[in-house]
Amino acid sequence: MMYSHKNKYSMAMIWIYRILFFPILIVIGPYYLNRMLKRSGHLKDWQHRLGLIPFLEKPDKEKKRIWLHAVSVGELKALQLLIERLTESGKTEIILSTTTSTSYTLAKEFFSTKVKSICLFPLDFWTFSARAWDRINPDLAIIMERELWPEHLHQAKKRNVPVLLINARLSDTSFQRYRRIKFIIKRLLRSFQHISASNQEGFERLIELGANHYNISCVGNLKFDVKLNQHQLTSKENLQKELGFISQAGRPLVLLGSSTWPGEEVLLLRIQDRLLKSEINCRLLLVPRHVERKKEIIELVTARKLPWRLRSDKNSSPENCSY
Repeated sequence: MMYSHKNKYSMAMIWIYRILFFPILIVIGPYYLNRMLKRSGHLKDWQHRLGLIPFLEKPDKEKKRIWLHAVSVGELKALQLLIERLTESGKTEIILSTTTSTSYTLAKEFFSTKVKSICLFPLDFWTFSARAWDRINPDLAIIMERELWPEHLHQAKKRNVPVLLINARLSDTSFQRYRRIKFIIKRLLRSFQHISASNQEGFERLIELGANHYNISCVGNLKFDVKLNQHQLTSKENLQKELGFISQAGRPLVLLGSSTWPGEEVLLLRIQDRLLKSEINCRLLLVPRHVERKKEIIELVTARKLPWRLRSDKNSSPENCSY
């Protein structure tokens, strides 16, 4: 009776989610559609988001199929060693899905010869998700970091396919947000057969949110396992020269704003101003999270009237380039 009651409650929750999905999508859809149109290549293979992923024949009995999902570029790069280990025996094939246009392009560039297929992750609605699951038909699903999609997890449970959450982490903002809906997050976390946290803080936060003590471990961050080739190990000085960051004054202090959001560049520019006024040889490297913000950032740095360079610009860096 206990199991039956729990199962009925889970079905009620997923139906509420399904009913609310489209009204919410209609409200936030125009915002995300505008972002898609601004991003180069974001509409490529858009049908994947409706679950219209190319059909894949089920592998022979000696092989197992894994659906591996990573959202962003950083997560994809962290999967390099894992994909090598999973496929080295020849008894596993991987379907790799991602979310952003940039990561989709990167996945095709780096993993097209290492995995069976690469696709965009479907919108987490009943028919879209079910269609993708039917076409991929995996034996195991693995999700990177913190993707808690109710329909995706429900479709796995319906098919008795185990799901793993790896490299799990929670930012302060996500943790506080999840605590407000802990009764929902707890059920989602307990849908995973195992969770591996990337650090002790994430491990403790996930347990506080309801993860099962017996199905969670802390194994470290996969991003630290990425193998660097010799070019990457020796490219630091070359990159500094390319950017114009090495001058007669010697090697500067380099501030890096990585994956920045609106407002963060302004703060970094103010910090650099303070350092320069204190006669500290300092350079600033800005890497915005979204490429469509390029014009906005160019306006910011141009207003400061210091020499700067856009890396995609083939022109050489100006003397004593500041950023």
